[in-house]
Amino acid sequence: MNTASRIFVIDGYAGWDEEFQKKIRIIVTRPYHAMFMKQMLMRDTEENLSARFMSKGPDFTIINGGEYYADPHTEDMTSRTSIDVNFKQKQMVILGSQYAGEMKKGVFGIMHYYMPT
Repeated sequence: MNTASRIFVIDGYAGWDEEFQKKIRIIVTRPYHAMFMKQMLMRDTEENLSARFMSKGPDFTIINGGEYYADPHTEDMTSRTSIDVNFKQKQMVILGSQYAGEMKKGVFGIMHYYMPT
């Protein structure tokens, strides 16, 4: 992604209840991916976003480099498309898929993982 002409960063919240809300940071190279997630995530004022995100950082980061392919020669990689979630590092990385819905599905999966039962 360091060769991309532009990087778009969207900060927002998943979940409406502040007790269970997750701060999500989206990093993408495509403007339509940024617009899609800006509409999907709950927004706040720039001041509140900056204060909440800068104090402890996001709860989860999604990096979408969908226009770049995964290296199929990497160990255990069988495709040029890869959607990986790491709950320990609190990251999701998307490679080789232009489908914006991968990010939406990722946020749903994250919320299902962390929500109380």
